[in-house]
Amino acid sequence: VNLVLSAYPGDNEKALKKRAILHFLFFTGVRISEALNVRVSDIVSQENIGIVVIRGKGDKLRSLPLHPKLYKTLLDLIAQTQKETNQYLFSKVGDRPITRQAAHFFLKKTLKSLGLDPNRSLHSSRRTVISNLLQNGSRIESVAELAGHANINTTLKYNVRKEAIEDNPLLTLKYNDT
Repeated sequence: VNLVLSAYPGDNEKALKKRAILHFLFFTGVRISEALNVRVSDIVSQENIGIVVIRGKGDKLRSLPLHPKLYKTLLDLIAQTQKETNQYLFSKVGDRPITRQAAHFFLKKTLKSLGLDPNRSLHSSRRTVISNLLQNGSRIESVAELAGHANINTTLKYNVRKEAIEDNPLLTLKYNDT
């Protein structure tokens, strides 16, 4: 993930656009369709923290805090491209969002150029984020809410990292006589 996130350095518009989409996917864990439908007006600041409003399945809205690195990248992108508030954040020409197919081709090309498995799907970024959150101690309920899952069991299916035996919660049980 760190290799992918460090791809496309530089301040030119082309590099910034590419870096922004990768950062967005790996710092939010949203579905690709949700990411591609974000408009500039969906990015707001609340007490110096960036927030993005995501339109999820069934037109449900959820607000996600933005990692500071992602927030800075998005602000730089908006400033450099001079996008208006009603425009899509990730658009190619005019005000149409880039397609899933274009995003998939871009990810495949990026992974190949970095010497990584180019057969990864866009959805693998979502699985990576959810697994990372769970592995680092985030509450399953919070992760499910961030992911837009109505059922916690759906969130559990995304956890591809298996818990080491020494980290099993049964080993932390404490009773008065032990």
